Amino acid sequence: MKTKLVKFISFLVSDKRYFIESTKSGKFKLPVMENVNGKHKKVYKYLSPREVINDPRIKHGDPSITLENGDKFRVFQGGDASSMLVEADSVLYLHEKFFLEKAEEEKKKALKETQPINYDQADFDFSYGYDDEW
Repeated sequence: MKTKLVKFISFLVSDKRYFIESTKSGKFKLPVMENVNGKHKKVYKYLSPREVINDPRIKHGDPSITLENGDKFRVFQGGDASSMLVEADSVLYLHEKFFLEKAEEEKKKALKETQPINYDQADFDFSYGYDDEW
């Protein structure tokens, strides 16, 4: 059974629907224009689904969400970007929660693999030939 995670976010620009696919980490790669030394440069940022939906270019482009199981949700009722539908908000929340917990588990696993071994004083034998009587 497929999980209810966001697979695609789609939106309209000039009567054409564009799709952004989720990465393995649950983020979405979105092109963003940045000003670098007085020049405009297109860079890609990895954003959470909520950040993608709140981007002004996408928010007013009638965004919709496609889940891994094939279900589709409109984010805003009738394309009105003033209020988000509860179902879409819940899907975004569950998606972000799933990948946040997954990242925490991976961090804990990596930390366990790199932690030093704690020794007790009894584990050390200091009787290997020091002569205290000079």
